[in-house]
Amino acid sequence: MTPSTAFMIAFACCGFDIPNPTQTGLSVTFFKRFTSAARLEASDFLAPVTPVGVGVVELIPGASETTRFIALPEGAGRPLEYLAFSPQEHSYDQRVAGLSLASEAISNARARWPGSVLETLADMHAIPLDGDRTAAIAATFLYQDALRVGPPLTPAAYSIFVLGTGGPSEYDLAFMDYRPVDGGKAATRYFEQADWDADGESELLLEVFGEQARWAIALDRVNGLWTRVFEEGCPSTDGNS
Repeated sequence: MTPSTAFMIAFACCGFDIPNPTQTGLSVTFFKRFTSAARLEASDFLAPVTPVGVGVVELIPGASETTRFIALPEGAGRPLEYLAFSPQEHSYDQRVAGLSLASEAISNARARWPGSVLETLADMHAIPLDGDRTAAIAATFLYQDALRVGPPLTPAAYSIFVLGTGGPSEYDLAFMDYRPVDGGKAATRYFEQADWDADGESELLLEVFGEQARWAIALDRVNGLWTRVFEEGCPSTDGNS
């Protein structure tokens, strides 16, 4: 690994305990696509609602252009090797499957149908769930809104997040999150996966964009079903996506 320049890192704190409110010398591991991708020796570490650390980040080759990770204190969760890093793109079959999942979710939610489901696709990821590169996909669809912190574009706006499992070309709807803005904007997108409770199966971290803030949701498998097990707001946001 090669040293990188100093970074200010905001950690999504998904239910695990930070040892002390203020701590120096804490080691943190960054995970990306089911791989240990970086390590931070924090020279200063503060833990408000969303912890912030300052230090030097060591990135594995190939990960230097990546800006979004999930971070856990070193030793927490299931250890993963530092392997060669490569971006993972979703395939045509996965994009088609994502549109089918969105149609199913819109029907289930009895939401207003858009003129084109494809035109509402705002974000999509192929997820190498538990190390299987084609095991899952996640996508966000927005009707009359934008995937950012800020007011909805219209009072009729809504967001739908879908998680599909199976693959490599056909996927079942494993989880959906339908949020009409009349209950408050909460546009959800996939952020990253990690086995932070060390049970042998990955959990998923989602990022949610509201009117004035963003926050985190954690999904875990409970009795075989993907379930929301954690939701936590952040103390502040700069409004950038």
